[in-house]
Amino acid sequence: MNTPWPKVAKGKKRLSEYVQSCPGEVAVDSLFDIISDQTMADDLELPETGGGLEMERLLSPMFIKIPNYGTRSSTVLLIDKENHVTFVERTFQDGEFQVENRFLFKIDEI
Repeated sequence: MNTPWPKVAKGKKRLSEYVQSCPGEVAVDSLFDIISDQTMADDLELPETGGGLEMERLLSPMFIKIPNYGTRSSTVLLIDKENHVTFVERTFQDGEFQVENRFLFKIDEI
């Protein structure tokens, strides 16, 4: 349970690199590009969760697209310094994009 998954470490690294190199506003599409990565991890990086090596390989990408199983939604949540929130969720079926929902609102201070 506490074993770090390669996809989590990779996602954190890519997010950090993107934010550090971003000259202006963070682009929602750029964040979705990061989390849509379908690259499988190297076998030596995979944790042993008891599911077997082949299953670990198939589950190792950030975006999973395999028969009868896969990523069903991806979400980007941005909050600026003035508490403006951008919430964007993309849903998928069988690994194919279906719909995007976008909500913009402000968090009121209490």
